[in-house]
Amino acid sequence: MSDGPACAAQEHKRILACIVLAAALTGVQGVPYAQSEGRTYRIGILTETRAENIRKYWQDALGELGYIEGKNATFEVRGAAEEFALLPKLATELVQSKVDIILTASTPPAVAAKQVTSTIPIVTLSADPVGAGLVRSLAHPGGNVTGVYVPVVDMAPKRLQLLKEAVPGLTSIAIIWNPLNPTARLQAKATEDAAHALRLTTFAVEVANNTNLDDALQLLRTKRPGGFIVMQDPVLFVAAKKLAEFAIQNHLPAFHPYRAFAEAGGLMSYGINLKALLEAGAI
Repeated sequence: MSDGPACAAQEHKRILACIVLAAALTGVQGVPYAQSEGRTYRIGILTETRAENIRKYWQDALGELGYIEGKNATFEVRGAAEEFALLPKLATELVQSKVDIILTASTPPAVAAKQVTSTIPIVTLSADPVGAGLVRSLAHPGGNVTGVYVPVVDMAPKRLQLLKEAVPGLTSIAIIWNPLNPTARLQAKATEDAAHALRLTTFAVEVANNTNLDDALQLLRTKRPGGFIVMQDPVLFVAAKKLAEFAIQNHLPAFHPYRAFAEAGGLMSYGINLKALLEAGAI
């Protein structure tokens, strides 16, 4: 149920342009939007996923805005490979490499970057920039962080509603989320509230990294919910295929935010087409 790759790609290109414009227009000092002839910009990119997964996307997308590696830009990319605890160390490396700006596509790496610099501009996509302490308010962010608000938390109850419509007899649901991701925590709370309104019983299944995914699946076998719903998170994106296979083997209706889940045989997906976003520049 995700948008097609072309639509998702075009939308994210528009969002990316808005991010850079937002940074320039909200008074964050040092953002390399207005290009200076002869200058080479050092652009830092921080992600909780693997660096190789994100590098080409950012290079191609920023290339469309005029920042071309080897011509007027160099890219310093750091990826935590789904190990959130590494983000502060990787953010420090970017600061020490004297980048002009740090770009992130979600809240956790932005929080890590903000913890180690108050001067280098940080531009991010975030579902809860105020709650995460990134900005004072959406209208007046202040500080060195800016970007675009992304309402992924609002999508969480919608996923549950669609699952309930597809499975009218559903009475219980497991909520799978990453406790290390503050945005996932908000999604889980919104999903739980929506479940109670639909008179569904719930229980939480925490997946902080891929090493404890098997334990989470065993908990699902033991508890035997009527179905499960997955929160949007990089760790759980990587686990999409395995979760789909588990749902099929155990005859569980399930909902995942990423298209890869449905493509692997899972019942439904609704949300951002991450693959299309990462390949945006090539489409």
